[in-house]
Amino acid sequence: MISRRTILALPFLASGACKAALVESPAEVFARSRISFSRPQGWSQEDSEDKAAIYFMSPEIEGGVDASLAIELPQSVNEQSLEADLKSHSERLAAKYVRYKERRLLQARTDRGLRYGLIEYEATKNQIAVIEQVIYVPMPKGMRIFIFGSTTQRTASVNLPVFDKFMRSLVATQWRPASRHSQVRPR
Repeated sequence: MISRRTILALPFLASGACKAALVESPAEVFARSRISFSRPQGWSQEDSEDKAAIYFMSPEIEGGVDASLAIELPQSVNEQSLEADLKSHSERLAAKYVRYKERRLLQARTDRGLRYGLIEYEATKNQIAVIEQVIYVPMPKGMRIFIFGSTTQRTASVNLPVFDKFMRSLVATQWRPASRHSQVRPR
């Protein structure tokens, strides 16, 4: 099982932690940016301490939580192609984990036409066999949304479809970056 502390300490995906933390909640920023998604049914939701992401945790079972999702606020990234981002992130993951096995690396579109890239892999973390997904969602003006899903291999058949449903629920209607007038506090 994955403890709640481990879930909340998940490193930010591809970009590292944000340079500044927003004063308002991530849900408010997503709403203002016209980005919506559906929380997995029965899962709890928490904001990250720095207000740069939203965490979703599966219902607790004996020993803790066995799956989680995190979605980061849109952020500016280098001007690499989606293909290059996926390749470099996959290489970093392979170097990081002893028992890394890539299951899927793909670029696709949701039913609503939103383009994304996905890396799905098996690894061992803290002596727990996990399956994880890293998802890049390119946005206009060099911005990206990062989504991270983690489940134990034991419960992957239940949780991977939840991750897929979450991704399919993501909508960026008339996307616009958060206002420059957002209140930001330095870290």
